[in-house]
Amino acid sequence: AGMSSQELTCWLITAAVVVLALVPFQIGFLSPARIAVVMAVLFAARYGHETGGAIAGIAGGLVIALSSDSLSFAAASFSIGGLIAGVFSPMGAAGCALAFAVSNGIFALGAIDLVETLYILYEILAGGLLFLIIPRKWSARIAERIAPMPDVPDADGLKKSVVMHLRYASAAL
Repeated sequence: AGMSSQELTCWLITAAVVVLALVPFQIGFLSPARIAVVMAVLFAARYGHETGGAIAGIAGGLVIALSSDSLSFAAASFSIGGLIAGVFSPMGAAGCALAFAVSNGIFALGAIDLVETLYILYEILAGGLLFLIIPRKWSARIAERIAPMPDVPDADGLKKSVVMHLRYASAAL
């Protein structure tokens, strides 16, 4: 069963707080935590569509923006990138990854620190590549957990509303 938007938001914000503590750990110039954030945004966008991508992008972008003064553009770029990746989710994983990378690339053009911006772009490319090569079996498991729950109207409330409107209509006649 999938998660509601509220549940997904809670999980993503909790994960973002944990990741914030791990961002300073780097391998060379790449941060595995930031790569994980990129993958989380892409998974949320792919299987949670626009809502999931935007929520994950906001949480992930905020974490990256808080990790460095020169990466403040990441708050906006990840938010918009997550939303756009969610819009492209019907085009598959490659569509999500490409839309996210292009969106962030456009935002990076206005960044302050070119070197650190290049590092984040490398991390976005690395996260996107890992997202694309993850086995389908693992992706299916993740999709089960984060795919949005279908919105089913409350049948009793709907029935009562229809009956009430029919009574008003019959009384008016």
